[in-house]
Amino acid sequence: MLEPSAFNRQLGINIRVARQAAGLRSCELAAAIGVSRSTMTRIEQGARGLGINRLRWAAAALGVSEASLLPPL
Repeated sequence: MLEPSAFNRQLGINIRVARQAAGLRSCELAAAIGVSRSTMTRIEQGARGLGINRLRWAAAALGVSEASLLPPL
């Protein structure tokens, strides 16, 4: 089982990779999920977690499933 900080780090990496693959800038994804650009940066760096609703919004904005963004447990 991943520690919370390791989980957040991997979640952030997965979101960044999906965002780049979708051709979105971090400010565009931030706007889509209702957070500031600086908060989006902290999420992608793993310094901040992401609630389930924002995870769903992020997945929708990126055109991927929620599960594809989550690290394996």
